[in-house]
This record gives sequence, C-alpha cells and structure tokens, in this order.
Amino acid sequence: MSFTAAKHPELPAVIVTLNADYDLPKEMESTTQAVAAILEKAKEPLVLVNVLKVLLSLDDILTAASGVGRGLGAAWHHPNIMKVFVVTDDPLLLAASKGMASDAFGNLNIAMAPTLEEALASIK
Repeated sequence: MSFTAAKHPELPAVIVTLNADYDLPKEMESTTQAVAAILEKAKEPLVLVNVLKVLLSLDDILTAASGVGRGLGAAWHHPNIMKVFVVTDDPLLLAASKGMASDAFGNLNIAMAPTLEEALASIK
C-alpha cells in the first residue's frame, strides 16, 4: 500500500505514512479522506504526524501545500488537529514545511523531526 493513516494506539496522534510508491496526484484525495475520517471520530484534538518516505516533485509539493493549507476546509486546519509534524530529511520538504507558516497557507506552524521516534517522543 502506498500510504497508511492510523490513530496511534496510546498517544493523541494520527500517523500518516506516504511510502516511496505514493502517487500524490492520484492519491491525495483518498489520503485526505482517510485522515478526516479519523479526525472526525476523535474525542480530543490530535497531533498529525506525516512521515514522508516519498520523493515529491516541486509541483507535487505546491499541490499538496495548497490542498492541506489553503482555503475553506483545508485539511491541516481541521479543528481536531492540535499540531502538525513532518518527518523527513529531504531539504526541499523541510523548506516547504517552513513556508507553510506564511499567510497564504493560514500560518501553519509545522514542527519537523528527522525520525518518527523523535516526533512521538515530543508528544509524550
């Protein structure tokens, strides 16, 4: 499977993993729907942890940033998201994550971590 989205069994977190075979143009909508379903069922705000194992083009990054950060109903502005983490060591994705703090993307403050373990440790 090219992506997974699941509530962490112990922590108030949703872990979304985009694997190397993830096809953003074809799968972004289904990924967003899977995450939204988890968030809608949540009884408390959750930390959204995005583990990016995929190599994204600049066009893919711009498409994703617009889809999750801009406009009415933007996925990463869901009321049950208390914080967003991006787990990657890709310099382009790290720069894009910092860019999400701009007005154009709703001033998202995205935390970054090099590993899933580090992201989860900061949630505990």
